[in-house]
Amino acid sequence: MLKKALLLGTALAMFTACNSGDSSKEGTNITVQAPEGEELILSELNPSGTKALDTLISSNGEVSFSLETDSANFYMVSLPSVQSNIPIFVQPDEDVKLNITVDTLTGGTQYTVTGSEESQRIKEINEVVEQSKSRLDSLAELMRTENGQLDRASFQAIYMDELEKSRKQLIEYIEAQPGSIANLFVWPQTLGNQQLVPAQDYMKYYDTVAVALVKAYPNVEHATFFADQLVKIKENVERGKRLEEAKKNIALGKTVPNINLPDTTGQNRSLEDLRGKVVLVDFWAAWCRPCRAENPNLVRTYKEFKDRGFTVYSVSLDGLPNQPNPKMAWTQAIQQDGLVWENHVSDLQGWNSSVVDQFGFQGIPFTVLIDEDGKILGTNLRGPALKEKLSKVFADK
Repeated sequence: MLKKALLLGTALAMFTACNSGDSSKEGTNITVQAPEGEELILSELNPSGTKALDTLISSNGEVSFSLETDSANFYMVSLPSVQSNIPIFVQPDEDVKLNITVDTLTGGTQYTVTGSEESQRIKEINEVVEQSKSRLDSLAELMRTENGQLDRASFQAIYMDELEKSRKQLIEYIEAQPGSIANLFVWPQTLGNQQLVPAQDYMKYYDTVAVALVKAYPNVEHATFFADQLVKIKENVERGKRLEEAKKNIALGKTVPNINLPDTTGQNRSLEDLRGKVVLVDFWAAWCRPCRAENPNLVRTYKEFKDRGFTVYSVSLDGLPNQPNPKMAWTQAIQQDGLVWENHVSDLQGWNSSVVDQFGFQGIPFTVLIDEDGKILGTNLRGPALKEKLSKVFADK
């Protein structure tokens, strides 16, 4: 059963690829056998999105689309009535035949494809994961109906086994034909909440496919697009590794990394200079609505505990490209929200700030609470949770 909506943009625009092909002008036929009266939409898949080309109603159980093209490309045959999308790869002068059946009870679809080897490989790649999902769905239902005869630990073990089997099959597809366009359907495949062939663990396969596609499809936009996307994917993988390492720096009991950035007057303020106080390091920005919504709570907490040795060291991530005057936005937000403590710092670099990689957070507001010696007491404490923690900290003194 195939109910996989194609994802476009980001890395999944890698789905689409063109082949310069030969110079034939005879065109290509796509014949679709489907239930009579079914509406069928043929769309072209491009890096920028999906372009609908034609809509036909199945008469006598068959529809035929003719393409006048001298290049290869990805297309999608959609059945809106059952929200089903079938991807195919069509090359010049091919006679591609789809036979689609619809399960009237579940609304699911199944299909066969002939006349296009790459389209068949796409189907097989999708089915690797669909079959695993189907087996896991059946086991999950068994857990619900058989009074716990299959416990969660056993189900998790079976899930991991299915995951590894599916991953192995997908990798085998790549290894068998690294230059196959259908390999681009491997990257988005997931089982549960896990990507089966994630770039951070299997980059060599991404590299192998990129090199093979550029060789097989030279001077073609979509092959180049995939190579360009891979550069960005590698950058994100490296950034992810840095963030994971940084998270180790803010584990409970660790000494907090120092921050030494300019304040609103341009004078540097160091976090280390606040030793002897309990300090909340607050990462925020004027443009961050959740941060601004939290500020009144933080102001109340500061006023309640400031005379007991508590203070706040605020680090702004203002400086986004769409901020015409980030420093003004930052200083105005300080005034508007009544952030009366002295320690406000920022390098005005937005998400390019050195503190992001230093502390390993990916969203704000984000906080780190440290004791008088700079040891980390907790992270992401806000509102009642922060007040409760501070009450305990000062009660123990």
